[in-house]
Parts: sequence; C-alpha cells; structure tokens
Amino acid sequence: MLSLFRRIHTSFMKRQYSDVLTRNGISFIIDSSLITKDIQKAIFTGQYEAEELSLVRQAIQTNDVVVEIGACTGYVSLHCAAIVGPERITVFEPNPIAVQLINKNFKLNDWDVNVENKAVSTFNGEMEFFFDKNLFSSSYINRKGLPATKIECISYQSVLSQYKPTALIIDAEGAEIDILANSEHEGVKKIIIELHPHIIGDAKISFLIEELKKAGFEIVKSASEKVKWLERT
Repeated sequence: MLSLFRRIHTSFMKRQYSDVLTRNGISFIIDSSLITKDIQKAIFTGQYEAEELSLVRQAIQTNDVVVEIGACTGYVSLHCAAIVGPERITVFEPNPIAVQLINKNFKLNDWDVNVENKAVSTFNGEMEFFFDKNLFSSSYINRKGLPATKIECISYQSVLSQYKPTALIIDAEGAEIDILANSEHEGVKKIIIELHPHIIGDAKISFLIEELKKAGFEIVKSASEKVKWLERT
C-alpha cells in the first residue's frame, strides 16, 4: 500500500515540472528553468556525478548514517537516501537556490530528508560566502570577484556531535582543507571526497590526505585523481 501511495504521489509531483527523469527508481527534476542544459545532458548520458556515485554505491551501506557537505542539486543525496533511508541522511548546502531544488527533488520522491541551508566551517555563527549563477562555482573562496554575502555556518565538530555520521560525503569547492584538517572525525568510518587542487593547490591537497591518514583513514579506491573513498576500521 505504501509503495502504491508513493507511485501515485510521485506521478502527481511530476506533473508540476516540465521535465522529470526517473532512473533506477529515483526521480530527478531536469526542468531547464531550474538546472542548466549542461547538467541535463550529463544526467541523460550518465556522466553527472558519476565518479561520486560509483563510490557511493560501493561504500555506503544500509546501516550508515550519512552527512553530505555541499549537495548542490541533491543528486548524490537522492542516491544515498535510496540506500540508507531518508531518515539516516542530513544534507548541508549553503546556496538557498540549490536548497530549493534539493527539497523539491526529495519531495518528488516522497522523502522527508533533513536539509540544512548552512555552510559547514570551523566555527558556529556567520561567514562570508560568494554566490555564483553557476551553482558549482559558489564558494567561500572568491575566485571571480563576486560580492560577499553573510550566511549561517555550523562547525564540523558540531555536525559530528549533533548528527553522529558514520559516513561523510563532501564536495565543498576548496573548503575541504579547512573543514577536515586537524580533526579526529569522531564516529566517522568512511569519507567520500571530491578534492579541488585547481582551487587550493596540490600542496594543500597532499597535506589534507596526510592529515586524514594520521586520523586512521586509508584510501580504499580512487574514482579519479580528485574523487576518493577513504575508510578506517
């Protein structure tokens, strides 16, 4: 009965958008008024977030508690929710436009997921953030001379103590060095990370990997030079 209700609900929600793609039981809004044609094309060809998803499918298990830092469109979050259940994932995304799309995608799939419109940082409070029309280029690092906007942020340590994740997925557009360095990562057993050497440089990436190794993590698999799965026992 619940499965039938979900199918009816999803069918109703699809009518609200001009384009919805359903693949492997997951529906995703591909309406051109909400996402770019480049992302649409990448989704259709299976290239969008393909490296992260390949590691998610291998690393994330049904008993994991997942925190995603930097969810953008929510595409990876949807696949995590399909594995662990919507009640076992928390999503952090600082861009309010992206958060609207993420929430619409979860609602489309009839999933109630905790989505926090906050940046994850080294402290609690407010921080400067630089929003770009391109969702993928918004960052706390001002690469394009954009005006600064104050946004709410939560410390990584607060995230760990509050949500107690066993698995962390992070794509933070260069902020990964500040968020993850100098932490014991209490309770976290696995990390799927997209690194950004073109933003913060190879030296900082090498430093971060060494810091994670000091905390007991080892690289299990690399989907590419930038996308890695680390784990500790």
